[in-house]
Amino acid sequence: MAHFERTAGARVSSAAVILLLASAAASLAQDASGLWANQPDACDTIFVRDGKRVEFSPRADFHGSGFVIEGNVIRGKTATCKVRTKARNGAVITITATCASDVMVGDATFQIRVDDPNSIVKIVPGIPELDTRYFRCSSN
Repeated sequence: MAHFERTAGARVSSAAVILLLASAAASLAQDASGLWANQPDACDTIFVRDGKRVEFSPRADFHGSGFVIEGNVIRGKTATCKVRTKARNGAVITITATCASDVMVGDATFQIRVDDPNSIVKIVPGIPELDTRYFRCSSN
């Protein structure tokens, strides 16, 4: 049971991070909608197009991590989040979101920094070596 709770919590946390990053980008860039990946050269292996919709590759986790921003909704591979609030303090944006996975729903708060319209950094307060940069992917 403890393993199940940790796994479910990690999925919701991952989804909330995705949501936070997307929302922060939207507040800085005019249009943050699109695809974001932690390695710019992995975009084609993380995302696949299914008609008009972009999905995650079945093996996306082997190539990196990413998320899709569509308005106020951020989709990760295992969860989907909806932004509830955003607050900016200098270059740092704090986001509160409600996220849902296949096994649970939960609220999360995250911090991000938008360096430019094509890169976002998820901040881990007090542990800068765990900060993660995400890059905008081409939506072609």
